[in-house]
Amino acid sequence: MSFTGGSNRPRMWPVAGFEQFMLADDSRRYPMVFWVKATFAGRVDEDRLRRAFEHTVLTQPLLRSRLCHRLLGLRCGLKWREDFITKAHFDVSPKGTPLNLPPGKNLAIDLKKEPGVRLFVREDEVSSEWNLQLHHSVSDGTGGFRFVEQLLTSYERSLTENLDVEDALFAKPGLSQMFPKRGKFGLSLWQIIRRLPTDLKSTLDYYAFRPRPLAKIKPISEKKLGEQQNALPASVNYTFNTASIAALKKTALAWSATLNDLLIRDLFLTLDRFNKSGYTSRKLRICMPVNLRPMLSESLPVANIMGMCGIDRSGLELDDPYQLMTTIAAETRKIKSERLALAINFIPALLSHLPFVLTAAMKRPGYWKCVATAVLSNLGYTFKTDKFRRNQSGQTVVDNLTLLRLELLPPVKIATNIAIGVVTYNGEMTLSLHYDRTVLSTSDANTILADYVTELSRSIMLTADSDIEVQGSNLGFEFGGRATASHLVKTQLPSLTN
Repeated sequence: MSFTGGSNRPRMWPVAGFEQFMLADDSRRYPMVFWVKATFAGRVDEDRLRRAFEHTVLTQPLLRSRLCHRLLGLRCGLKWREDFITKAHFDVSPKGTPLNLPPGKNLAIDLKKEPGVRLFVREDEVSSEWNLQLHHSVSDGTGGFRFVEQLLTSYERSLTENLDVEDALFAKPGLSQMFPKRGKFGLSLWQIIRRLPTDLKSTLDYYAFRPRPLAKIKPISEKKLGEQQNALPASVNYTFNTASIAALKKTALAWSATLNDLLIRDLFLTLDRFNKSGYTSRKLRICMPVNLRPMLSESLPVANIMGMCGIDRSGLELDDPYQLMTTIAAETRKIKSERLALAINFIPALLSHLPFVLTAAMKRPGYWKCVATAVLSNLGYTFKTDKFRRNQSGQTVVDNLTLLRLELLPPVKIATNIAIGVVTYNGEMTLSLHYDRTVLSTSDANTILADYVTELSRSIMLTADSDIEVQGSNLGFEFGGRATASHLVKTQLPSLTN
């Protein structure tokens, strides 16, 4: 395996603002990592997959880099420095095997000592599950699925070809110049300065109050924390079929809204009914990641090119689902048109120049710890299937492997007890609920997801396709057709011409 297309000398890149935020919000109990899960029919060739994994990591500038300090240990002096020697962790084991972490390591990835990606494969005689762990400072969800695409391509090529590493920075003209400036999103310094009052206000509004968590945080012993470090993330999932997705989009269109708006609305209605925190007067907040790649280029290498906004609602605002949908659609349109999600990039970049301020802000006392009730990240059709052969069912096929399902597990944080990832693959939309097993049980997670699916099936019932079936996944509960959703009068639906 040889490297082509780049410099022989290790290069360095600046740490962008949102990357600074992710680093500052990292901890051992709640590491700032997310997971991409790919479930296959068929077993892997371990040696080929190892070579493909190492090859794919080397193509990506941030994944082949480690953090280093260049200015007295201050955050503004952090840099990414290429490292072609330290290998990313790779492990293939039978299903049920705990995580085989590197000696002395835990779920939190120390980016000064190792790359920000690990791959854990668990398999039996007929199937395999790939669990890709990524530090959120080196990649967003979209980047994670780009990595999976490239990994499968390399795995397929490894059977007949020598894998020469081609630097992703040189995949298209201009990327090598754009990548170091990714944190500016194409804006000039003056445009960024002009935005600061708006971005400061958005940031202050975000931290102005404490949203309600789903459950109270519990103390955890060192032994229990150690056990938790060796387990795959706790999650449950549910899959909607093509007809159900079409019905949800049709309902959203009636409000001049998007599918994501509808997912947010129905999640608010679900969260309002689950409360083990003991707090009754606090608002709920859903944290919504925003993809900012279109501001730069969809061809950029794996990196965290996204923003984030919080959508808040009180109990009274949740009483009218129709008005709730209208206000959410209006708010998300404003977030997009005014680019409010950029605040989480520019404000941490500013604070990183002030010694200890960003760290102090993120490691603040417990009073401030809950900043979101839940996270909802909808990536849509982010996996590009046109690169691969497909079977009669439309599933991606790579050699003897058939890709059955893709999942995204965003990180859970202190008092943000659940994070939901939404991925659409082969015409099916999978909701994956990642939950904090130290405060929520599997039964709690099943209850929340079942209630959420019920809310969404009520939304499906608003369409003319009243005979749609909602198909479940591995939850342990079933919906018999549409009987679980209460009947809603179709004349309540706003006119499509509004």
